[in-house]
Amino acid sequence: MTRALRTTILLAALVAAPFLRAGENGGVGEYDVKAAFLLNFIRYTEWTGLKAPTGTGPLVIGVLGKNPFGNKLERIARATRIHGREVRVVELTSTEDLQGAEVVFLSGRDPVTVQDEVESLSGRGLLTVGDDPLAVEWGAALAFVPEGSKIRFAVNRSAARKQGVKISSKLMELAVEILK
Repeated sequence: MTRALRTTILLAALVAAPFLRAGENGGVGEYDVKAAFLLNFIRYTEWTGLKAPTGTGPLVIGVLGKNPFGNKLERIARATRIHGREVRVVELTSTEDLQGAEVVFLSGRDPVTVQDEVESLSGRGLLTVGDDPLAVEWGAALAFVPEGSKIRFAVNRSAARKQGVKISSKLMELAVEILK
């Protein structure tokens, strides 16, 4: 890991730390960590497709399915700017009503539902992030992967390209698995 990347990750952690609340055991909870990761995924993603986000309006993260973050993601997002834009979180009920989302978090559900959602979102210029480790195999660009007591992530480069996004090589250096 390069010194610049370590510095960036440390700074991101320091910025997010005041907004992270202790989990049940007095530590930072799983979805506090995933919220911070999700915002950093966006920082290290470039929209390359025809539907690349433009303008200065808010960058919208849609949570599809049951929202496991509670208000954690929204609380951190309110205090964050990415690429000079405010960040807003919306809850989505379907892939048909994206409410302007440029990032879609696929909340853990059954594999068939997630596969159908990923297929429906493909080619729409969105960064898709799955809560299930297998989501990258089902076509999501990124997915969270538990590793002992840590949260890591996997990348599906082909899915990202298909969705019109490019994941930074700096971010890929930290992935536990990269699917071509």
